[in-house]
Parts: sequence; structure tokens; C-alpha cells
Amino acid sequence: MNAFARYSFFAFLVLLIALLISRTWFVDPAKQQQHAALSAVRRAFQRATTTKESSQLVPYKYHIHWPHLFSIYAIRLKLDAPARFAQLRSLWGIDETSYHDETLGDWSPMGDSASGLSGSLFFRSEPEGHLLIKSLGREFEVTFLHQHFLPAYFDFVHSNPQTLINRILDVLYSFELRVFSTAPGSDWEMFDLKPTTYLEPVRDLLPEQFHTTGVTDVLPEDRALLTSAEERESILGQLHKDTQFLASLGAIDYSILLVRKPDGSGRVAIIDVFWSLRTPRGKLTKQISVDAAGVPQQTVTADAEGYAREVMKMMEKSIIVRKD
Repeated sequence: MNAFARYSFFAFLVLLIALLISRTWFVDPAKQQQHAALSAVRRAFQRATTTKESSQLVPYKYHIHWPHLFSIYAIRLKLDAPARFAQLRSLWGIDETSYHDETLGDWSPMGDSASGLSGSLFFRSEPEGHLLIKSLGREFEVTFLHQHFLPAYFDFVHSNPQTLINRILDVLYSFELRVFSTAPGSDWEMFDLKPTTYLEPVRDLLPEQFHTTGVTDVLPEDRALLTSAEERESILGQLHKDTQFLASLGAIDYSILLVRKPDGSGRVAIIDVFWSLRTPRGKLTKQISVDAAGVPQQTVTADAEGYAREVMKMMEKSIIVRKD
């Protein structure tokens, strides 16, 4: 290598290091990450309007997108099996024109950092607020989503359109969209419920003043759901079908999201279903739970069937027949 080539190579390295430093010091990494994610989502939905819809799920695998190799937050997304998700939206009575208009509209980060305890990003469509985007950044969640959950999810929803498992309207490889009927109001009650028989560190070990939004809650006895006997039977019956379906996939550590408006109406949904004993992280947790004799149950149980039973017990106590 001659002198000119050496100097050129070192100059390139200096410029590259300077670029990385400038991005770290002068650009807010969180905002840059949010901007890159939203740009990728918009491009994916825009391309979807001009490409032929496929009904086949794309096999999950790692790949390198060379044009973005030296970009910290650049993301390339595509819609996964858009034709099959269109069938689900039709089954749920969602208007396609309104849906696509909203996906191509504005999105805003949820919360100050728009990041959950798992490192996920959350965005809500504006101004309607009907759609929520959540990123899945952990490999074991993405693997479970593509290899186990989605293939079974399509068939399950077709046979159980009233499922309480939160609706997935599209997947952009590692992104999911979930639907809310309207944007949550400031006076709405929201509870993220998990069985208290399983240790949840933030909920169970930290003083209440240190709790953060998004951690699991305990439903107070005076805030239980009041329904008719028929409604209670219907909700618990659907929950039983849903939890048995999730248990068959080895899904664990999911939550029950309860949203209640001031007029007493509300909605119940199962969320965060992407932790499974079938993935390496889940298998490791299972081994730790089995070996840790005498230690309180882990946040993630080693028994999917047992977790499903505890969820049902929790909801049976939380739903009470209204006294007329």
C-alpha cells in the first residue's frame, strides 16, 4: 500500500469516527431512533399501495442491507403477508380505505421516551388515535412471532373472531399494529394485570412511589368489573379459549389490559404475548426456575399451562356479577 492509499484510508476512518461521535454527542439517540423507525414504517406502507399483496409469511432470518451498513438507526421494513392481514381486517369489519389513510398519516411517540421496559418503541396514529405501533427489538420475541405465533394466529382468529387477544392488523417484519377504538382520554382508567402469584419485580419489590407506567398493576377490590351473569360467562369463556391457545404455543408472561371509561364502559384485551418457552430465552428461564428451589416464582413462569390457569383465576376474581 503506497503513501497516498494509506493517508486516504486513515482519512476515511477519521471521518467515520467523527460522524459517529457527532451523532452521539449532538443528536438525541432516542429521537433519531424514533425518526428512523417512523420513516421506515411510512415507506413500507407507501410501497404497499403499489405492490402485489402476498399471502405468504416471510421466513424470519438475519440479513444485511448493505446501503444501510454504516447507518446507526436506518431500518428497512416490508409488510409481511399483507393479503392475510387484509382478510383479518375484513373479518373484524375494519374499513380498508380509512385504515390505509390512517397508516399514511401522522404518528406521535407515546410517553416522554416512547420506550417500554423491554426497549420497545410505541407510536400512536394522530389525530384519530385508532392505531398503535409497537416494535419488537428482542430476538426471541421476533423469532416466536414469525415461527410460532403468526402461523397459528391466522387460523385461531378465523375460528374465534371475538378473541380478546389484541388485534394485530399488520406486521412489518418486527413491528405490530394494534387497534384501539379511540384514543385514551386523560380520565380513563387503565390496568395492566398479571397474576400476583408470580413475582413481578417492579410491582412487588419497589415502593409504590418508584413504580413507572407500563408495569403490571393489581386491580383494587372496589374497582372490579361489574357485569351481568351472561356477560361474565361470555368474557371468561373467551378468555379460556384464548389462554389455552397461548398455552399451546408455550406463551407466557402476557398481561390482561383493562381500559375503563368514566361512563363505565370499557374493554379487556390480552397483550404482550411474544415471550414463549419455545424460544432460547424462554428455555433458559425455564431451567433457572426449575433449579432455583425455594426462590419465589420468576416473573416468567416455567409452565405455560400453569400461567394460563393463574390468569383465569385472577380474572374470575376480577369480574363480578352486577346486583340489579
